[in-house]
Amino acid sequence: MPKIFTQQQYQQAKSVSLIGYLQSQGQHFKKEGSRYRHKEHDSLLINENNKWFWNSRNLYGNNAISYLRLVHKMT
Repeated sequence: MPKIFTQQQYQQAKSVSLIGYLQSQGQHFKKEGSRYRHKEHDSLLINENNKWFWNSRNLYGNNAISYLRLVHKMT
């Protein structure tokens, strides 16, 4: 059975810094102006507003939730 989250929990998860989350998971980035570029996957870019683009995979989103859903197939 899927876990149901409250609107408050969803909004809190949406506001998590994607860069901060990925760095806490051991990922490394290089700051380039107002964007961060992944050191191993150089087509993955994340800006300071949590918008991200993984150009080689044609994936993009605007928060940590969309990243986890699309990249890690979480629901």
